[in-house]
Amino acid sequence: MKVLSTAMVGLAATCAHASRDFYTEATIRTPTNTGVTYKQPIGGGIYQPIITAQQTVMNELRAALQGPLLEMIKPIEGYQSGYVIVNGPISLNYRLGEVSFSGPQVSIGATVKRSYAGVSATCNIALDLDNGTTFSGHVNLDTGVVDNLQIQNFKLNSSYNCSSSLDWVPVVGELVNLAIDHFVDQAISNAVKGAYNKLDQINHYLAPLSFMSLDLLSLNVPGELAAPLGYIKNRIASGFQNIQSMQVVIGDPKRRVYGPTGYAHEAASHDGFLGIYIDGYSFEVSEHRYYYDEMYCPPPASGRSCFRF
Repeated sequence: MKVLSTAMVGLAATCAHASRDFYTEATIRTPTNTGVTYKQPIGGGIYQPIITAQQTVMNELRAALQGPLLEMIKPIEGYQSGYVIVNGPISLNYRLGEVSFSGPQVSIGATVKRSYAGVSATCNIALDLDNGTTFSGHVNLDTGVVDNLQIQNFKLNSSYNCSSSLDWVPVVGELVNLAIDHFVDQAISNAVKGAYNKLDQINHYLAPLSFMSLDLLSLNVPGELAAPLGYIKNRIASGFQNIQSMQVVIGDPKRRVYGPTGYAHEAASHDGFLGIYIDGYSFEVSEHRYYYDEMYCPPPASGRSCFRF
């Protein structure tokens, strides 16, 4: 892997010997697996349009679902509290003018308190969008906007736990029925389409000629990166109807830090913003945050990320 730039940002930390390296990096690989990377300081730079595109999609998706779905579950009898969690990444597959979406994670939960035969119980109920749920639609060949998005294999997986041994399965059924009555499948489909199409309003980032700002980026990177990036850009510019297979992954950075158990000399978070894969070429933009001598990392089995000491 050839590194064309080593620009990084070092930030002082509270510990005398602690330090940090934060940077954003683009990586391109060719069909022969030749790799080229180019790093930029975090917080702007030439990758900012791509970061903006990723943030736009995820922010729009959350805004379209969290409030409305939370309001949907409030009428359930005994409702105490609730939540809606929306996560990525989102994977898109393009083929001959059509596109399919998969990957958005939607979780709906409620805490419900009821009494039966003089016994009170509190139940925590969760509905999770099944991983097999997908969306497909047609791509406008001029603008890249998706229309007529349809949902396939829609399914909500349910789970619950209660504070008593009473069988509260009917409560789960009521929540599922609420979801069906409020056309949650269509709400999620519309949210996915709306979040993606929002990119059309940002310098036409869905159009073949300016897809995900590749036209701007190819003018600002070194020649060794520009050549393979130019190939990807030109293939997309030739029109979605001419693309046999292309995958795009829109990330959802969480910046969870991991490292060796204990007082780690080095711990880091690695998050992807965008990936494009076509004809054996790949283009990925990611963020990397390294922390030296300032993190304590719990055992991996705990599932917890590292934290500052």
